[in-house]
Amino acid sequence: MGFELLLFVFLAASLLCISWKGVNALWLMPKRLEKCLRDQGFMGNRYHFLVGDLMEFSKLMREALSKAIKLNSDHGPRALPMEYQTLTRYGKKSFFWFGVTPRITIMDPELIREILNKHEIFHKISSRSSCS
Repeated sequence: MGFELLLFVFLAASLLCISWKGVNALWLMPKRLEKCLRDQGFMGNRYHFLVGDLMEFSKLMREALSKAIKLNSDHGPRALPMEYQTLTRYGKKSFFWFGVTPRITIMDPELIREILNKHEIFHKISSRSSCS
């Protein structure tokens, strides 16, 4: 009887721990990041559970690829439709959600200069491709 109770407590604690990590990674952390970005003056869409802006991203990409492109037209909406829409809607300091990860767009020259000068603080994210 004592072994079964101990096993049950261990499994319940493990399930609770795994559930907490999932809730933290999929909801709490993105909402904290969103609040931090908004406190720093960035504007963007609200976080949507698990998918972020991926549904809107795929819709914009399908629309962009369905239209013929003219040689003398603006290529921004066709090449990067989500970035273009976010930039025109929210301005030079904006973000959108790629799943649970925010993608930040900075077009302010002073901020770009500050980021490039402080390379020890702002690190480039490593590529996760299988080719490297």
